[in-house]
Amino acid sequence: LATLTLDGVNRGQIPVYFKNGKERYLGGEFQDGVEPYPGVDIPRTWGSGVAQLTNIVVFTTKGGVASQTPVGGASHRFFVRKNIKVMRADNIGLLIKRSNNTVTFKAQRIRIINPSTGKYQSAGSVKLQYRSDGVWRTTKTIRLNSLGDGSFSRTISRKYPYRLRIAKTSRNIEFLTKVSGRI
Repeated sequence: LATLTLDGVNRGQIPVYFKNGKERYLGGEFQDGVEPYPGVDIPRTWGSGVAQLTNIVVFTTKGGVASQTPVGGASHRFFVRKNIKVMRADNIGLLIKRSNNTVTFKAQRIRIINPSTGKYQSAGSVKLQYRSDGVWRTTKTIRLNSLGDGSFSRTISRKYPYRLRIAKTSRNIEFLTKVSGRI
């Protein structure tokens, strides 16, 4: 067991499991020479942010005898991040149409998980980027409606590859759409 602190707020006790490369187990017998990797399952309703484990107690059994060992100190800090995804069957998040020199970009169904409900909601905004001279540059931040849709039009004669991006933070994972061809 361990106490989880999320963004400086004590959220409660959670079980710690160990993985020895193949099996996941709570406690159990440790094999000599096998380094266990600890992990936790965090209730989604606790949200996201910077997390740390304290008051860690390891329960083990060896030779049929159970024991518990307090582990001193706290864990390293780690991040609990929300998932972002395209909620379309074809998984296409960026639709681009060109008509002469006018290019229209449509962000489609880009959503982020709401931990308290377990449902996806609009991600709010995404950055439209193009690649020029091997460097990705942001041309516009597109605001998304409640469904996760948004659009932007521009007049440009040159053709570039495009993508949509949401940067990784302490609260969410990085999101990138597939890179388009030169449009």
